[in-house]
Amino acid sequence: MDVDPRSYADQRVLIIGKGNSAFETAHAILGHASMVHLASRRPMRLAWTSKHPGDVRGQYGALLDSYQFKTLHSVLDCTIDEIRRVE
Repeated sequence: MDVDPRSYADQRVLIIGKGNSAFETAHAILGHASMVHLASRRPMRLAWTSKHPGDVRGQYGALLDSYQFKTLHSVLDCTIDEIRRVE
């Protein structure tokens, strides 16, 4: 993936996974992408609850805040059956 957050300006982004690295990626593009969705089958686990360093750490609270305050960003518990591009 391109690591320049400006490459995601005004785009909708789907990140598959809800671990610490998924939130790192989302955090990096949050101010540039129009929508950021994180999706996986398992529920999000927070490191301050689980004490596991691979789970979501508190420093990524901006995305969690935006999700809780009902912005366009979301954290989804779902099964992804298909990904296809729609022109």
